[in-house]
Amino acid sequence: MLSSERIFKFEVMDPINKIERRRKEAETLVFWDINNCPVPKDCDAGLVDTCTVPKDYDARMVALGIESALKKAGVYGGPLTITAIGNLKYTSQLNPDVLSAIFSTGILSLSLPRG
Repeated sequence: MLSSERIFKFEVMDPINKIERRRKEAETLVFWDINNCPVPKDCDAGLVDTCTVPKDYDARMVALGIESALKKAGVYGGPLTITAIGNLKYTSQLNPDVLSAIFSTGILSLSLPRG
């Protein structure tokens, strides 16, 4: 049996495995509502993976926290894009250093007016 025939036979016989592999390799997009799930003042936003964050949390660890939570849940394995969405002017007034810390990690931003 040729190698390509074996691969084809495996994929036909095990479509669940093929689907699962594709799902884990697919691009994952995370849209983070930064106004309703903010990084608390005096926290490092880089470590955020939930809305409840310890006071000594580092803002630069947000991306790693989100990535870690997705991997732990088994829903991520391919490229990851994180976008913080919200009124970024409002967020920067509450915690001036948090946005620069977050965006230094490669998290994208989309600023929307409040309301």
